[in-house]
Amino acid sequence: MIIYIISAVKGTLLNKKTGVETRLGEHEQQTLKILMQNYGVIMNTDELIQQVWQKKCVTRGSLIKVINSLRYTLKDTPPYKIIMTAPRKGYWFNPQAISLFGQSRI
Repeated sequence: MIIYIISAVKGTLLNKKTGVETRLGEHEQQTLKILMQNYGVIMNTDELIQQVWQKKCVTRGSLIKVINSLRYTLKDTPPYKIIMTAPRKGYWFNPQAISLFGQSRI
């Protein structure tokens, strides 16, 4: 099992197994924070876009890019176990994956 430590102050995700610290972009940080705060709840795609980008006009492609980036960083490969997709609805953070995160500071 891989355990991650998230630092909102530094904007990083630390893989405790490898010691590799990855800097998250602003949108990756916001998306992960929202998904983790609402773990187990499907977050509507439009709602996520509105919360992450606020008043900026972006497409769903921007959100997909951020989700893919997070999955890559979290080593979440198909079949996805951490950030789940609800087809035509949105995304949710798997509550069973919450144990993967140590001292989350989000």
